[in-house]
Amino acid sequence: MIVIVFIGGIGSQLGNSDRDKNNVPQKKEFYEIGEVVETDEYTFVVNSVREMEPFEYAAPKEGKIIVAVDATFTSKTDKEVHITALNNVIKDADGRSADIYLFGDNDGGLGGSVMAHEKLSGESAFEVNPEGDLYFYFETSVIGGDKIKVKIR
Repeated sequence: MIVIVFIGGIGSQLGNSDRDKNNVPQKKEFYEIGEVVETDEYTFVVNSVREMEPFEYAAPKEGKIIVAVDATFTSKTDKEVHITALNNVIKDADGRSADIYLFGDNDGGLGGSVMAHEKLSGESAFEVNPEGDLYFYFETSVIGGDKIKVKIR
């Protein structure tokens, strides 16, 4: 039994490619607020979630509230990384996406350039239903990077 585990361990090491090294280890169905997701190339954590007051002239749709997700992305590579609002999505338990809320009192934005070995912290705001489960999705690339799912409510 030990030999099989040892051989399996060697085989899994030989099968890794550069593309695989950015995969989130120990994939889970979802992560929790405050739980750090770490890969060889970055760390990501949702720090907190808060209900936000709407901007005076841009009220959310009827029956919706605004939530702001505060998160931190930290690069562990020697190259610059670009994070965009397209990387951030909230979905309910049925898989329906929430609308991004562009107005209001965000504490920094969760988008922009992240220099080598630097971090980016900020908030992304969304119009959501006031009840039910919500999941924040962060994707490391708009063209098929790692997808991280965090239960925020």
